[in-house]
Formats: sequence, C-alpha cells, structure tokens
Amino acid sequence: MVLLLCLGPGLAWSQPEATLVELRATLDLAISEFEGPEQGQSLLRFEEIIARLETERRQEPLTEEGVILLVRAYEYRARVQMNLGNTDRAADSFRSLIALAPQHNLDAALISPKVVDFFKAIKAQMIGFVTIQSAPQGATVTLNGKILSVTDFFPLEVVAGDYTLEILKNGYRQESRAVRVVAGETLSLQFDLVRTSASGFVITEPTDVEILIDGVSKGSTSGVLDPALAAIAAARGLDPARSSSRLEIPNLPAGSHTIEFHKPCYETLRMGLDIPEPQDYELPPIRLEPSVGSIVITSDPPGGQIFIDGESQGVAPKSLRSVCAGVRRVEVRHAAGRFVQDVDLKARATVELAAQIRPTLAFLGVVADGPSAQRSLLSMTSRLNRIASATIRGMNFLKADGAIVEKILATERLKLADLLPPRTHDPALLRRVLEKLAAALEVQGFLAGRIPEEQLTRSGILHVYAAGSVVPDSASVVIEDDASYARFFAAFDKRVPLRAPWSGLVTIDTLLHDGPVVLRVVPGSPADKASFVKGHVVTEAGGRKVTQTADLLAVIAGAEPGKPVSITVTTSEGPKTVGLPLEEAPREISLAGTGALSNKISMDLRQVIEGYPGSADAALARLNLGLIALSLHDYAGAHDAFIKAKNELPLAPGLARGTAAFYAGVALEHLGYSKEALDEYTQASQDAGATLLSQDGPLVQDVAKRRIGALAGGR
Repeated sequence: MVLLLCLGPGLAWSQPEATLVELRATLDLAISEFEGPEQGQSLLRFEEIIARLETERRQEPLTEEGVILLVRAYEYRARVQMNLGNTDRAADSFRSLIALAPQHNLDAALISPKVVDFFKAIKAQMIGFVTIQSAPQGATVTLNGKILSVTDFFPLEVVAGDYTLEILKNGYRQESRAVRVVAGETLSLQFDLVRTSASGFVITEPTDVEILIDGVSKGSTSGVLDPALAAIAAARGLDPARSSSRLEIPNLPAGSHTIEFHKPCYETLRMGLDIPEPQDYELPPIRLEPSVGSIVITSDPPGGQIFIDGESQGVAPKSLRSVCAGVRRVEVRHAAGRFVQDVDLKARATVELAAQIRPTLAFLGVVADGPSAQRSLLSMTSRLNRIASATIRGMNFLKADGAIVEKILATERLKLADLLPPRTHDPALLRRVLEKLAAALEVQGFLAGRIPEEQLTRSGILHVYAAGSVVPDSASVVIEDDASYARFFAAFDKRVPLRAPWSGLVTIDTLLHDGPVVLRVVPGSPADKASFVKGHVVTEAGGRKVTQTADLLAVIAGAEPGKPVSITVTTSEGPKTVGLPLEEAPREISLAGTGALSNKISMDLRQVIEGYPGSADAALARLNLGLIALSLHDYAGAHDAFIKAKNELPLAPGLARGTAAFYAGVALEHLGYSKEALDEYTQASQDAGATLLSQDGPLVQDVAKRRIGALAGGR
C-alpha cells in the first residue's frame, strides 16, 4: 500500500517489456560484479539503471516492476558507496530509496550490521508513522490524493512532511484534514463518518443477476453464499448451493425507487424500494424463475445446421428445449441455402418452425467505369441494396463480406469488374471464381451492378449469377428510379416446377377429324390404365370442346394431379367419356413466357440437387440444370450437368438416361467434339423408352438416330 502512496495513481503505466528485460539483465550483471572482485565496476551499471528509470519516472509513473528495479539499484549503489568509504553519497542513495519506498528495510541476515545501522539512522530522520481508525471501518485513506490504506490499519511508515489527508467511503461524507507527519512520531487519528446515503444488501438465486435501480445498473451478484446466511435463503425458497454471496448496493438516496433483477433466460423481477433515511437495508433474498420455451424445427430439405442467435444447436429436425424466451434469431444453414427468421418466444411456450431452405443471393457491389459513372456509384449502391432487401422474397439476400470477396479475387488477380460483362472471360476461370466465392460466403448466387461511363439516361446494369454459371441474367435500370429495380427483383419470386400433370395421351391434329387423334398411349400411363387406345379421337376435356391438341394440353396443364379429368373420345363403338385421374410426371423446364430468370432457376435446381442428393428429383434437377446452361450457350457447363444426370437418372421410359445422353451429345457437338458426340447419340439411340420434353414427348431413339445419320454424312 505504501508503494501506492509514493507512486501515485499512475502506477499502471506500462514500460516496454524489452526495456525491462534489458534493465533486469543489467541489474543481474551488476549484482554479479558487486559480489565478485570487480565491485567498483558495478557502480557504473547501478548508476546507469538509476539514471534511465528516474528519467522515465519524471515523465510517467513506473510500473511495479520498474519500482522494484529502481529500489534495488539504489540499495546496491549505496552499499558500493559505503564499501568505497563515501558515506555522504551512500546517505544520498539511501534517502532516495526511502523517499521511493518508505517501508523498505535492509536484510540484516545478508548485509553487514554497519550498513544496516547506517540505513536505519537515515530512515529514522525521514520517517514518521500514520495510523487511522474510522467508524465504520473500510474507508479509503489518501495522502495528497495518493492511496495510503483502508481503515483500520496499524501505524504505517510515511515520509515526514505536510499532507492533505482525505478519508472516503461510499455512502458517507468525505472528510479532509491538513496533517503533518513528523519524523520519529506517530500521527494517530479517529474519524466518525457521517452517513449520507443508504446501502441495500441482497442475495439472489441464481448468481450473475444484474441489479438496476431506477433503470441504472448497480452491478451483478456473484460468488458463493456465506453458510451463515443459508437458513435465511432457504426460508425464502432459495437453494443455498445455487445462491450468490451478499451484494452491497451502495449510494442509495432517500426516496422511493424501483429495483429490477435481470438475467438472460430468467424472468425479470421488479419491486419497490423505499429509503426513508441513510442506513443499511436488507432486501429479501430473490429467486428468479427461468424464462424459457421450446422451438421444434424441421427443415426442407432436412439436415440443415440450426443456429439460435448465432450459436450452433444441432441438425434439423430437432426439438430444442430450454431456449431463452424473447426475440430469438433462428437460422438453418444448408448446402442448398438457408432459412432465417426472428421468433418471439414466450416463456413456457412451444414454437414449431417448418424451415423452408431458400437459396441465398450475395450482393457483391457496384462497379463504375469512369469519372462520370463514379458520381452515381453511391446512389446506385444504396438503392440496389435497400430495394433488393425489401423486395426479394423468393430467396435470402445479404451484403457480401468485402474482405472475403477481395481476398478470393486477389488470388486470381481479378477485380469485381472482371466478373461482369462486357469483359471477356475465360469461362473456366469465371466458373472457378464464382464457386470459390459461393463456398466462402455460403451462398448460391451473386448480384452486382455496373455503371457504364457513357450514360444518356443515368442508367446502370444489374447482373445475376448462379454459383457455377458463366452467363448472367442482366437488366438495365434507371439509377434514380426505384420501380425499375423492383421490376427486375420481382422475377426472383418466380419458380418453375420440375413436374406437371400427365395423361400419357399423345395426339396429333388432322384434317379428317374434328378433334386430335390419339397417336400413341404411353405404357403404364394414366391413359393406358384407363384403356385409351391409338385411333381414339378426343372431342371434349374437362367439360370443354377440344378441336386440336393445344386445347387438350391446356386442360391437362391446368388440372390438379390425382383428381379425375373428364375426357370424351370417339371410338369405333361410338362416344365414350372417361374420368381420367392425372399423375404428376417429370418434364423439361421451359422458361419461355414465365418471366423467370435463368440463373435464379439454376439456384432453385441446385437447391434440389444439394438438398436431396441421390433422389429422383435431384436427377431431374440435374438434367434441367444442363438444359438451362445449354440455352445460355454454356456448353461446357451443360455437358458436365448432363453427364452427371446420365449417371443419376433411371433406365426407364420417359425422361431418363437416354435423354441425358442425347443432350450431352448436343453439348459436345457445340464444343466441336464430333466423335464424342456420336458416342453419346449412340448410347441415346439404344434407350428405346427415353423421351424428350416430357414423359410422352418425342422418342429420343428417333431423334438420336437422325443426329447419328447427320454426323456420319458430314464425315
């Protein structure tokens, strides 16, 4: 405590560790010389240490270790000077030591009695004693603003002189007095402190409960309950083993107050507290009730990692018990996307969440192509981010972590501008970079903007990429027109189903009949089960007259699978009406007229592939992913998807392995690999039941044979 008095409030100033290490080494060397035959040489090293530390002390207070080094250096320097017969200088060194550390004493077991007696004589001329008592005890005593000790304490050594003595204790009036410490004498003082505010004392179960008085935090309970208070706590229904130590809440002014007890996952308790006069008040022991509920989570697709407020909670489906009540952010992350929702969970309630995993779109930023474009950069960036966040509902939207994006682009020596048209790209490089970004950011697609330098109407261009794609969906927007952004983002809510109602009736229009003629009935189809046969003429469907195949297809497309559709046909025996129960069957996706974005649908397809690996839907999604890449002239990406689909699709009638083999041949033809394309067409021609477009579309076998003939003739 005396060191605190001498060093003052700045004791915590930290000297560089390298400096302290150097000074410790110098001191050790000097002591070694002092104890050897070259004692006189050690004097120079002690003086070097003193000079450096005193210089630092004049600028800022020393650390505790710095003080210890300086005290030892003064002691050894004085002893060297004594041994050299220079008692005056030794006395000066001892005086400096005593002023720095009044309580320091020499070790009489190691140092000669002559030196010890000399030190004591000097100290007796400099040191007086101070002892302070107070009622109540526990008050802090300072001399000239520097802490001496806490009452009550035995006489402490203090350098003689005039001081301002202050005594402070929370809840009591501060006392101040001018005092003189006389060498060799003891200054003994007694203070009866005057109470100015009250203190409250409280025990809580559990611990770590925050106490607020009139909305202001006064600290938190902690520690372990004193066994002497266990009976009191138990009488109030507390478990002593789980209860806190007794917490003092000081400086409570007189009047009425509201006291709150708060801890996360527990119900906040509020109570009134009246303070009529400044004294100690024992609050009744407080027990907080848990405030938790349950969240039952399923996910589509299953297997998503659950996070509650950012903390992992296992894999869906899962029932989470004892979740803290309140607004909780629930997130389910999956390779196929993520689900995010804020849930207001009430105490003792159960919330059931069906987490629909959706693809996540990351906003990479906006590129300005020149000084004029630069002036619109901030406006377009803020609008794009704001409107996308408010408008896009069919997927998650977030702003990408710029540091991650920059790091990945830097490894490929690219900038964001290099990913966007009209720059020419190496498709393989672009695909690799986008897949790296998707994995690092845990997203499935990207949104970026570009502002060309030449802009007649202050317009910009939006680009959307799916991970793994190399051709974006793009749209022009007027930078200051919110509606132009919203129109583009509306397409993100559109989905194209992988399956459609299916009858198995393949018809053809002729001039000989008033309705389409049944050309083929797909084996095993609903029409086959309902005994439709080749040659029947369809005249009505769903209560509507049918004059051509398009009419029949429209009725089937609008029907609900599983429910019968009334079909009337003319047979050799006359008209026949059958209730035909349609089934849902795979189909090739067509984006024509849907307003959907190719890259958004690609993200949806990848969600099925990642979410349900090995399933029939995943195989169908893979096939359609290849068709979208084919439509975007990304023939390498299309070929990769078709080869994977060929390995996943069934060997069965309809959209099957032969379908994927045929389209793989188409992609190879575009890439210039005729021989390899011929191999794929040959495989496709051997799949007798495979079709194109839908389960009852054109037979792959026929189309593949024509392509084989064309390639053979071209050789």
